[in-house]
Amino acid sequence: MKSFFLILLSLQTLASFLPENMETVEVDNTFMEKSNRELYEIELDNFRGFYNMSNLEVRLAWERNDVNAYASREDGLMVITILGGLIRHKQMNIQTFQTILCHELGHHFGGVPYKQGRWATVEGKSDYYATNTCLKEYIANEDNQNFMKMHKDESSQIGLCASNDYLCQRLILSGKNTAEFSHKLSNTRRGNRFPFPKLTRQDSSIVTQTMEEHPAPQCRLDTFKAGILNESYPKCWYFNDGVN
Repeated sequence: MKSFFLILLSLQTLASFLPENMETVEVDNTFMEKSNRELYEIELDNFRGFYNMSNLEVRLAWERNDVNAYASREDGLMVITILGGLIRHKQMNIQTFQTILCHELGHHFGGVPYKQGRWATVEGKSDYYATNTCLKEYIANEDNQNFMKMHKDESSQIGLCASNDYLCQRLILSGKNTAEFSHKLSNTRRGNRFPFPKLTRQDSSIVTQTMEEHPAPQCRLDTFKAGILNESYPKCWYFNDGVN
């Protein structure tokens, strides 16, 4: 019984990027995997350097096979933990990884609305914070024009970004990649079969109270997009009760 309550307490003090899922990716120690790890560890160091705060700790739990990332509070520290299975997943890329880091930072700094009785910002607001604040400032000074020359731009074609707004285009691409990753992992959970998220589609659901947990992948894409374009929180997860 004691161990049950310890597990329950642990779950209540974590805020994750993905819902709990059964996906795992084991360590295989190949040269390719070691090179991949080095690439993501460089990105982690860049993120730590950019958000250099004495009470923020960003960790990599490489040996963990689970595909997820978590925010937690420990003895006055704000902690972000990246699990090894997330990096090793075949659909992971740097753009998605940066957005996930920013989502986890959003649990610490996103503000209201919070998960009931907890310190963590709700999932939808953490998604919004990821693209509206964190990622926007994190990649603002990179060569986004050159980056977009190497990637397909859908955003300007459908009127989301100006043809010369390369930061906007890159942010949209990051949000799209991350929502697609969320879709992939959400559909590994038994009974969940969400439609594939698209920039030209919108989640039409309207909640009657703010959702604390993970929205559907399309709603998450709508939220990433709203954050980039400084639009209101989508109604597929946010309910304006006049308080938050």
